[in-house]
Amino acid sequence: PVRLRLFANDDSGADVFDLRADTRTTAALGHLDMKGVLFNLTASPAGDRVLAHEPDGAVRVWSIGDGGASGDGGAPRVLARLPREQMCGGFLPDGRVAIAHGSVQIGARVQIYSPAGELERAIDLGRGAFSCVIDGKRLLVAVDARPNPRQDHQQLWLVDPDDGAARALDPRMRLL
Repeated sequence: PVRLRLFANDDSGADVFDLRADTRTTAALGHLDMKGVLFNLTASPAGDRVLAHEPDGAVRVWSIGDGGASGDGGAPRVLARLPREQMCGGFLPDGRVAIAHGSVQIGARVQIYSPAGELERAIDLGRGAFSCVIDGKRLLVAVDARPNPRQDHQQLWLVDPDDGAARALDPRMRLL
């Protein structure tokens, strides 16, 4: 890629930089004001937004823009606050945010949010902890509802965020 987003993180938050490989220059875009070190960031395909699972347990969608070059106001700002139970998530090609969250106690759920952060759709996948992968348009979610930790009861689901369809895949398949 010609352009990369870099994050320098410490206890005061994260500074956002734009690295241009073609000109070998960096430019500071702003600061994400949060406390503590981030441990999970997912950038949108355009690089203008970030899904951040923050140290206080909050999950936020940040607009990081381009430092004001396009007239977007420049300074990073929070666009949306999402459920704290987020386990994995990312951006869909149309700008929406897809997250999967839950626990063995409350169950697994996929939620689709508009680019502005409004909930559009919730898809329940049953009880269990899980992990997920977003392939761009769809989500592959592994729900593990094992009553006994020595047994493997993982079920893979293919979820379409547009119509809410969730299809269980062959029970022999595993997400590694």
